[in-house]
Amino acid sequence: MPVTRTERWTIGSITAAFTLLLVVWALLTPLFQAPDELPHTGAVVAIATGEGWPAPGALRVSNALLAARAEVATTAPADRGTWAELVRAAPGASAGADQMTQHPPTAYALAAVVLRVVGFEDLRWDHVIVVLRLLDVALVAPLPMLVWAAGRRLTRSRRFGLVAAAALAAVPQLAQIGSSVTNDALVILLGAVVTWLAVRVATGDLRWRTTVALGAALGVLVATKATGFPAVPLVGLAFVVATTARLRVRLGRAAVALAIGAALGGWWWVRNVVRYGTVQPNGLAGTWTASPWAPGQQRDPGFFLSSEWSALTTSFWGRFGLLSYPIDPVVVVALTIAGLVTVVAAVVLRSR
Repeated sequence: MPVTRTERWTIGSITAAFTLLLVVWALLTPLFQAPDELPHTGAVVAIATGEGWPAPGALRVSNALLAARAEVATTAPADRGTWAELVRAAPGASAGADQMTQHPPTAYALAAVVLRVVGFEDLRWDHVIVVLRLLDVALVAPLPMLVWAAGRRLTRSRRFGLVAAAALAAVPQLAQIGSSVTNDALVILLGAVVTWLAVRVATGDLRWRTTVALGAALGVLVATKATGFPAVPLVGLAFVVATTARLRVRLGRAAVALAIGAALGGWWWVRNVVRYGTVQPNGLAGTWTASPWAPGQQRDPGFFLSSEWSALTTSFWGRFGLLSYPIDPVVVVALTIAGLVTVVAAVVLRSR
């Protein structure tokens, strides 16, 4: 289905508007008030300053970052010093663990390269945070185009693709997280790329270049964060449902894509199992341990489902400022139910 000129201009406008929304979030969100922004920043700086990637639980939150957080409320932006001055005024590390070394260093290494390129030690420290935020904005900005491309190919509907791309603006938490200092920005980008390529495969694109690209995107996604694991069965399923070739051919392509993904991203998790005895180590080792079940208690499916419903719905619509500005639960539930009803109604009407 060829892309019309009107469609091209429309998706370009949607992408530009989404990017502007991300930039606004990046500039207006209070410093260190996006979820886990302080430890994410510390992990980037650790690599940028040559500290490397210590074992989970070994990296400590620097005193400089704690001093920076304290300055947010006490020092006007124009009076804040450079990153180097901040470190000289508050050297060393605190006793608190930076849990981000439980993840692979992929996203943090990318951000550290950017910091070195801009000479971050000579920048005002709050400008360093803005640089990292804008890097993540750049990573998330292509999301509308990827959603549009996947949606229109899957449904063969230009309107659906454009509506799907525009609907990204209806998820406030996406914009906030995508414009903060986080490793999730790279996960979001790679997840969208994997989904787009998987849709192409599922709808008949079994070319080798698509297979290799899908395997490579999957590998880098898995090498970024464990939340990329659900993409593994998605990739396999895409080849299974692609009925444009014999099953033997499809399974062969699937094996190649998954092998590339395992080679690029699986080694990190095998390393964790060998070294730490678990796939995902405790990033707060030595400072925090999981609480055991109380005597007489056991796993409660009802409690699990209730907790998941609350966490997923509130985080979907927005957990702003580390919950300093929560959305009323009634609003969250109403928005969630309305969204689910709309999706189900759209599917039913289209099937008719």
